[in-house]
Amino acid sequence: MPPTLQVMLVEDDEASLNQLARDLPAVFKKNKVEVTLHEYDDFDTAIKAARDPSRRFDLILSDTYKGDNTNRDAQALRLVNEYKSSRFCPLVLFSSGVRPAELSDSPFVLWADKSKAEDVERAIDEVLRTGVPMVACSMRDVLEKVGTKYLWEFLEQSWQALNQPNPIDPNSIERLIRRRAAMQLADIDEHSGAPILERAAQEYYIYPSFEQPYFSLGDVIRHKTTYQFRVILTPHCHLFVQPGQENPRADHVLTLRTLPAEGVLGEKIQAVSNITDVAARHKKLAEWARSPANTPGRPAGRHWYLPAFMQIPHLFCDLMQVESLPFDAVVTDFERVATLTPPYAEALQACFVSFFGSVGIPTTQPTSFDSILSADPLNNPVRDDDVSEV
Repeated sequence: MPPTLQVMLVEDDEASLNQLARDLPAVFKKNKVEVTLHEYDDFDTAIKAARDPSRRFDLILSDTYKGDNTNRDAQALRLVNEYKSSRFCPLVLFSSGVRPAELSDSPFVLWADKSKAEDVERAIDEVLRTGVPMVACSMRDVLEKVGTKYLWEFLEQSWQALNQPNPIDPNSIERLIRRRAAMQLADIDEHSGAPILERAAQEYYIYPSFEQPYFSLGDVIRHKTTYQFRVILTPHCHLFVQPGQENPRADHVLTLRTLPAEGVLGEKIQAVSNITDVAARHKKLAEWARSPANTPGRPAGRHWYLPAFMQIPHLFCDLMQVESLPFDAVVTDFERVATLTPPYAEALQACFVSFFGSVGIPTTQPTSFDSILSADPLNNPVRDDDVSEV
């Protein structure tokens, strides 16, 4: 069942407000979206409602201030800034006047000419096509459901145990709820309850990276002048800047160089692109995205795939090209572009450890154990007394 969008409608002209309230629900119905309109005939009251933490709006439809044309643009921009300073909520701003020159285009802030037939409807259609209002609404509903279930079904029943031997502090409670909700929202399908088995390329990354004053395992960094991408392998605990300190304990950062995918795969790209059967082609592509990747590179297992997303092209981390960089050089010469999400950062680290932890042993001669072929475990079981104590 689709979520019901809570939509604020602001219009200080009574006749226009009534007309919009009558006509606009049809736009949402056409887009197969349920809607509840909340009507306001005063801008200041609407702004207060948008800022009210007890209220929730998924989309704002607002006329601009009436008045002197010399002041109209400034008032319209003030209105946008007032709404955007509350909580995230896409905005359709409409007026019969001229669009303010300073109002920049945005997928989430659209301007509509009220004097043109169905232009407000056109702007609403554009916002709904982004899917963002529905996603925001759904996330709030799911987060509330996940949090409520956790509070009642776990915390209530486990409260005494959680407070032994010492009372649990509110900050810890909040982190428990946040962590549980984040994991459930990220990796469990809301409807089936089953784990999500496949991820899109953009889900490899936290993009852009969190704004934090330290680096961590799985950070994708790019050189500011050569634009060479690297991935950090040093564990987070060595890179965290402790309170009262200016630098982390690690004075060097272990990094993996990346290589363009086309350079690693070479003619394999064309060979796979020539496969006409979609399932067979996807099976071959999946081999390149394994952990480690199945590429022509030798020794086997030296590559680990990074999918293309935004500024990041299709790349392979090369486990044979490892470089330890001074921490100060990383801070000065590189910019953090993204961070690998769990479990990708840990998978890369595990592949690295496994690759360099390999131990080659001589092949055992088949004649040394070919007697196993004549063994009959059903008729000649090994008895306890056949085994000498060591």
